[in-house]
Amino acid sequence: ITDDSDRTKAMVTTEWEPSGGGGLVFTVRDMSGKRAYDAANSLFFATRGIYMVVWRPISDTSHLKDEALRESVTSAVTQTMDRIALRVTGARIILVATHMDCVEPKDLELQAGWVREAAHKRLKHYTALCSSLAPPNGPAPAP
Repeated sequence: ITDDSDRTKAMVTTEWEPSGGGGLVFTVRDMSGKRAYDAANSLFFATRGIYMVVWRPISDTSHLKDEALRESVTSAVTQTMDRIALRVTGARIILVATHMDCVEPKDLELQAGWVREAAHKRLKHYTALCSSLAPPNGPAPAP
């Protein structure tokens, strides 16, 4: 690959000011989904961030058995959620499916259900983990 436009970027940062936002400006970090960039990307997670985890449903499912398909669809989403949750307590995560027009509606509904179920399980896990780490008598009193 010789042309810069053909290269995968680890992260592209832009500023976005929504119309009617009253001067509110968002810093948008589009982080590559490539596993090679995971460690570096996590250095840029911010406490006040809103995280959009984008996943692509599998359009040709004929070569996969149900359990392998389920694992293929959900693993990247849950692993990304885990990386965010480990670095940002109480992170706000939005899950978004792309290329929905390239998948049969019944396949999309099935895969979206798997992702939704896996995400709910992870959220329950995070809640339980946070509860177990809390002091037994509640938070320490303010000095």
